[in-house]
Amino acid sequence: MPIDATASDNVGVTKVDFRVDGTLLVSDASSPYSTTWDASTASAGSHTISVTAYDAAGNNTVATRSVTIAPPADTTPRR
Repeated sequence: MPIDATASDNVGVTKVDFRVDGTLLVSDASSPYSTTWDASTASAGSHTISVTAYDAAGNNTVATRSVTIAPPADTTPRR
């Protein structure tokens, strides 16, 4: 699952961190800011994706979104 972010600042963006459920996926220091999350390995249920942008003055801003992973389909043969 691709995750993209847009970040800008009058002082300059130094990096953007991508996290899923609080676990850092990647820090990206150059625009366009993006990463990929292998959602196929995630447990079924709700997960929080957060993106934190940092500027050269030490400030940061966080944006979050929730996604829901559906349980795997039942592929058990029926009689």
